[in-house]
Amino acid sequence: MTEFNTIGELADFLGVEPETLRGGLNLTEGAEILGIGVSTLRSLGLGGRIGFRRAGRRWIFGWRDIAAYIEREHQTPHLENEHLPPLRDSRESSQRSPQLTEDDVRRAREHGLI
Repeated sequence: MTEFNTIGELADFLGVEPETLRGGLNLTEGAEILGIGVSTLRSLGLGGRIGFRRAGRRWIFGWRDIAAYIEREHQTPHLENEHLPPLRDSRESSQRSPQLTEDDVRRAREHGLI
């Protein structure tokens, strides 16, 4: 698992200067560094998947918030020889239009799919 203990380690991983991360990043800067869209970063923040602060209308993503997000996103939840349980029973795949059950949605959330 990737782990960042200092701002320098995170900056090296992202390929930026540590000064770029000091004082926090706004939505545009954070999205650019993470390689995602501004609306995606906003959604991640509102959904609690990445920490942020607000200063008036300004969103501020601290280096620790970004580090924690990257650490979670780069986790390997299972070893190669381990298999995730299927989201559906194989018998359901033969149905013409399967419907998602509450259990399907819960498992998809657990695996970060939705």
